[in-house]
Amino acid sequence: QYLVIEDSFPNGRPASGKRLRRNIWRTEIPSNLSERMKVTVCLNPVHSATGPLGVVLGYDLFAHMLNTNEDMMKMARMVAYDEGTSGSCRFLESLSPQAFVDELFNDRFPNEYLGDTNLRLAVDVSQMVGIRFGETVKAYVKKFGDASRLTAIPLGIAGWLRYMLAVDDEGNKFELAPDPMNEEITEQLGDIVIGKPEPSRIS
Repeated sequence: QYLVIEDSFPNGRPASGKRLRRNIWRTEIPSNLSERMKVTVCLNPVHSATGPLGVVLGYDLFAHMLNTNEDMMKMARMVAYDEGTSGSCRFLESLSPQAFVDELFNDRFPNEYLGDTNLRLAVDVSQMVGIRFGETVKAYVKKFGDASRLTAIPLGIAGWLRYMLAVDDEGNKFELAPDPMNEEITEQLGDIVIGKPEPSRIS
């Protein structure tokens, strides 16, 4: 949980520093913009890009995956640092996205005691793809004319579609996390067989 205190105090501002203590921030911007930073750039995009792929790779805990798999940690950092905060946080001025991401990777993400599972992070991803990656994609299109320079976010979307086959890399079936589009997407991917990379028809 993150508590954001807006710079609007009807009874006078309390004596406090810019940052009161860990995970409590004072900001001079509306809290909805802080939430936008968390949801569209810094935290939730990392979860949505790597969580479903973590299920495919056989990792239960999100933190354990990042702590033991260098490739997944590199991908997570690319989503947050290289692709997210580098271009799509210009709407924030008083709160540093860089500092927020630093705290995530130094304190929150590696903490296995939080018990966050990759399967939980795969809940409702179909409803979140546009929200969690859209700001970054739009920022790249505005800056470069298209989003072809992005790497980790497209890989995360591809990883989510691979997850939707409900078979891990060892060939074991698993139950998909709840998502309103599970049935429709699995039907569209029905012709794809793990281990047979030849083109399949997807309508």
